[in-house]
Amino acid sequence: MLKYMKKTIPLIIILVFVAAIFGSCAAMSTTPVVKTALTQKKSIKTDFNISGILLPKNTVSVSSKLSATALTVNAEIGSAVKKGDTLIFLDTKQMTAQLALAEASLKQAQAAVNSAKSSSRSASSAVKVVQGNTNTAKINLDATQAAYDSVKALYDVGLTSAADLDAAKVKLNAAKSQYDTLNGPQTRQAKYSSSAASDNVNTAEAAVAVAEANVNLLLLQMENTVITSPVDGIVATRNINEGELASIGVPLATVIEADTLKLKGTVSQIMLPMLSEGQEINITVDIYPEKAFTGKISMIAPIAVTTGEYFPIEISLPGEAGLKPGLSAHASVSIQSVEHLCVPASAVVSDKGQSFVFIYADGAAKKQAVTTGILDGAFIQILNGLAEGQEVITSHTDILADMMKVSK
Repeated sequence: MLKYMKKTIPLIIILVFVAAIFGSCAAMSTTPVVKTALTQKKSIKTDFNISGILLPKNTVSVSSKLSATALTVNAEIGSAVKKGDTLIFLDTKQMTAQLALAEASLKQAQAAVNSAKSSSRSASSAVKVVQGNTNTAKINLDATQAAYDSVKALYDVGLTSAADLDAAKVKLNAAKSQYDTLNGPQTRQAKYSSSAASDNVNTAEAAVAVAEANVNLLLLQMENTVITSPVDGIVATRNINEGELASIGVPLATVIEADTLKLKGTVSQIMLPMLSEGQEINITVDIYPEKAFTGKISMIAPIAVTTGEYFPIEISLPGEAGLKPGLSAHASVSIQSVEHLCVPASAVVSDKGQSFVFIYADGAAKKQAVTTGILDGAFIQILNGLAEGQEVITSHTDILADMMKVSK
């Protein structure tokens, strides 16, 4: 009996193993039984949500346009300021001394202009005098020439003596010499002196312009020693104390405009048709869970961020009592899409960033790439890849392969 059991047990084990193998093969050859649904057009209602930090409408950095020591600093962190309020007074002693020197140089340059103009007027008068004398000499020359011509005519017919002709010649030469002197060297010298005097006026006036520019520059710098708030807001930071040096362009304080707060985020391109600027949106702030706030979409960027498909969006809300920049908040709005082709969400599978469905076709699962839109949990939009009335598989999609045999 014991021998018989020893022979029988291995045989039973072999039979069980063979049965298990055949059973497994039979299970593997079993056609999956799947559920299906028809594609249909319907409207989907979903929620659009953004979470982030409340930011001020604007953050303005205040800096100095010159290097000077801070005498008074009124910018206290957290204090409310109005546009034009003085935040910082800078030391003006050095610039006051420079301004006095520049103003003295300006007066000196103006005096030089007056002197140059006086010399120019004198030179112009000298030109007129020489011109007048030249005109007189020309008249005298013409008269002397006429007298000589008359004496010469009489001499030629023997009606006057050679002595008279010589006397007329002497007078003519004297008149010519006087005219040539006035019309030549004296006229040129007078005109040269007048031109030089005019140039001196231009040079002196240019010096006045430079001196005036220096004065105006220092006056402007004096104005820049009073640093004011460029906006209505709240002082958020202060980086200078009395007695410290303010350097050009280095931020000294920051003023934030908190009358309006902003919540920033991104929105998928498939949501864009359902959102618009000015649309109201509900906002909750973490530290005020029981209170609801209402904001508006103030900006939807015209271009996507570098990652693509997502667009920056900005939601604005009034800076009410208790709301401050830096608080965490959440925005949400329920949106209803227009009617679009949809399938049950369970019909869509994703693989390496691409979405697919399996179409039931003559007892087989045909894999089809699709472009999806928004979903409400139960249904998802199909933007491309399917037509209305097609039958898609909604179960066992994780084990299906293209053209795999299935049954319903």
